[in-house]
Amino acid sequence: DEMRHANIAPNQITYNSLISACETGGQWEQALRLKERMLKENIEADVFTYSALIAALEKSGQRTLAFEAFEEALRSGVRPNVVTFSSLMCACANDGEIEQGLELLEKMREMRVKPNLFTFGALITACEKAGDWRRAFEIDEQMRAAGLQGNDVTFSALISACEKGGQWRKAFEVYKRMRAERVEATVITYNALISACHKCGQVKHAFGVLDEMMRVGVMPDEWTYNALISTCASTGEWRGAPP
Repeated sequence: DEMRHANIAPNQITYNSLISACETGGQWEQALRLKERMLKENIEADVFTYSALIAALEKSGQRTLAFEAFEEALRSGVRPNVVTFSSLMCACANDGEIEQGLELLEKMREMRVKPNLFTFGALITACEKAGDWRRAFEIDEQMRAAGLQGNDVTFSALISACEKGGQWRKAFEVYKRMRAERVEATVITYNALISACHKCGQVKHAFGVLDEMMRVGVMPDEWTYNALISTCASTGEWRGAPP
């Protein structure tokens, strides 16, 4: 509005920047209004416009609207890029929507848009949220077949998927592979491992994870200790529980 008072007409770059700012502030409704105003002023909405809009909608948990914006972009002849698809994949991840995520991955291949690590990571997270550890491993295999190595996010999501599926041994296999590939584990990784132990009543292994954390210099947090106490409580084994 200040630009208009100064008789400076906003252009495509201006609108794209404003819509991007809405993502950071969680202003998804404002992002939609800006896009509509842009079109009314006959300013073309490009891939950056729609990518920013979809990102703003995804960040605010508006998955349905994000996909509606995507369909609108396609109807307008806008070709989505990997950023567009990755934001949509994050929306699927937030809601554990595996099937929609897989359809999106197929759409990327049809449009010859190469998925990146972020795309695959979001899809693995969708599997983790849905508690489908088998699918999570299938996506991990596809990611590796595409020549991409996992990072701390993808490995942690895989371990969490194992935890939800009661697969504590597989969780440790993932951790071993993570270490072998020299990917640095975070407190989130170790907490996911402890959760896997907790779910399966593996007190000894849970405290083994704590020892490993100390050995590699990763500081436990409040969640770590609460999970260890819960593991002891669920099994009735209090020896070694933190004071």
